[in-house]
Amino acid sequence: AKPPAKGSLERQVPERMAAHVLSLLRQGAELEEGGRRRALRPDEICLLVSFHRQAEQLRQALERVGLPSRLVSTADVFATPAATALQRFLDALADPAHGGRLRLLAASPLMGWSAAELASCPPERWSELAGRLDQLARALPRQGLLGVLSELLGSRTLARLARSGRLRADLQQVAELVQRRMHGDQLGVEGAADWLRRLRLDEGRRERAVPDDQQRHSDREDGCVAVVTVHASKGLEYPVVVCPYLWQAPDRRRVGLGVRWRPPGEADPVLDLHRNREWGPGWQALMQQRDDQRAEAERLAYVAATRARHLLVLAWGPAGGQQASPLRPWLFPHLQLP
Repeated sequence: AKPPAKGSLERQVPERMAAHVLSLLRQGAELEEGGRRRALRPDEICLLVSFHRQAEQLRQALERVGLPSRLVSTADVFATPAATALQRFLDALADPAHGGRLRLLAASPLMGWSAAELASCPPERWSELAGRLDQLARALPRQGLLGVLSELLGSRTLARLARSGRLRADLQQVAELVQRRMHGDQLGVEGAADWLRRLRLDEGRRERAVPDDQQRHSDREDGCVAVVTVHASKGLEYPVVVCPYLWQAPDRRRVGLGVRWRPPGEADPVLDLHRNREWGPGWQALMQQRDDQRAEAERLAYVAATRARHLLVLAWGPAGGQQASPLRPWLFPHLQLP
């Protein structure tokens, strides 16, 4: 029979993997520790992925079956929606009479006003919000940033934010970092708002390693199934590792003009500019690139397969066009690659 398409199988992966993880936990899978056996915990399970898109799909599927998850990464907390929301608060706190800043704050996740509320809000309500922010700005030196932020939001809004995934945890982390900067540099609210804005909009941050204190703490919650990219998993180990996507081959779509390769007998690589990949140097360059892709895929598959201490789960998808999958020579060593 004709094998299924890659896309149709990939769409099934998140639900199937979530169901498998749930069954491991519900059926009482056990680990041996110190000569005694105990039940497997969610935070002892790791799902390894190739791309962040896959990670988000798996996390959504885990959430649908009631399993919390965490994305293990070095993500920058200042690049989160929480940092933008805190920016709205600081800007409005610095100038409560500025109508545009009030509207941005009201529309932010902190206050959560709907479009209808914003459109129909009477002037008296805007004046009330401005007066409240003015009072909080005066109280800021005494109560600190977290104190005035909590006073603005109230317990009901804080509870709503806690249900909004990682927003509350990220917001608290960003506020603590801004408060530390305010204390260390003796910044007022305007200085703090400007410092946060420069940090958030700094394009160069994408090229630099994220400092430890600025990596998202919400990605490290206990009691959650870990979802990790293979690239970020080096040096990590988990009792149970699930690899849902190693059955996929490297992307073999045609490359654009120019392939970096090393011709036979040449010491240094060259740039091949042949448009025709069907014969001659163009074909040789393409074959060498595909060999390099296979080697890299096998290397990453080896990294993934050696992260497990007790149990390794490999998903196999017999999809068409995936003959260069790193799993294929492991599972079917007698078959030759085309």
